[in-house]
Amino acid sequence: MVVCQSDQDQSRAKWTTFCTKIFADLLVEQIRKGNRSSGAFSKLAWKIIRDEFNRQTGLKFDKQQLKNHLDVLRKRYNSVKAILDHPGFTWDASQSMLLAQDDVWQKYIEAHPEADTEQPCIR
Repeated sequence: MVVCQSDQDQSRAKWTTFCTKIFADLLVEQIRKGNRSSGAFSKLAWKIIRDEFNRQTGLKFDKQQLKNHLDVLRKRYNSVKAILDHPGFTWDASQSMLLAQDDVWQKYIEAHPEADTEQPCIR
């Protein structure tokens, strides 16, 4: 069973939910150990995260691929947070997704056209 993938040339990582969970757990572990200050992980933290991520997944992702994915996760978090600030949106923890009636979503898209591409990921 393939749980994580990367292209042959290693230039683009393909992130699964499983790999993202491993990555997030490793980030949290380093935060708890005090290896993040002023919003940035130390070089040692990135080395530990990279080595342990690759060990657990069998991949050979480099530090930059991991940092890029952290940027993606931050962007997604900020998008969800912004949407939840609007009336009619709720978070369903059991399904890990946003919920809203179609008319609420449509009004949000009209006010924020860039959000239209996010709807398929956020139900």
